[in-house]
Amino acid sequence: MINKFYSITVIFIFTVLNAQFISELPTNNVLKNISSQGEDYTDLIEPLSRFNINYGFSTSMISDGKNFYSISGINNNFSYSLLNNLKFNGNVGLYIMQSPLQKHNPLMEQLSVAYDASITYQPFKNSTLQFRIQNIPHQKNYSPFYRRFNQ
Repeated sequence: MINKFYSITVIFIFTVLNAQFISELPTNNVLKNISSQGEDYTDLIEPLSRFNINYGFSTSMISDGKNFYSISGINNNFSYSLLNNLKFNGNVGLYIMQSPLQKHNPLMEQLSVAYDASITYQPFKNSTLQFRIQNIPHQKNYSPFYRRFNQ
């Protein structure tokens, strides 16, 4: 049984190491052949290479010795480079906080939505102009403009 495990481990390590040393993979020329068939064909490959989208999930939990507090979030980040110096960015997040203080609240009242949209223009190498619209939720009794809890 142990010899079988060792042989499987050695084969697995050899395959992983062999895959690490592959320097170049053959390129797929199917899309280039399709785009060169007609002169009036619009090139869809270039705009797609300027589009970037990322998804993420995060969760954290803390305890004060008696109660557990947790927060979880799903994030979506996307960006599109219209020109080399003009970029559109957007973020959307859905968050839920669960704490003993909110156990009587329905689930929909515990959900928070955050969004962010921006246009970034870089006219020169060392200068950036950015226009941003942002909505970041905060807890019901906390205000970022007033340092104490709201009553």
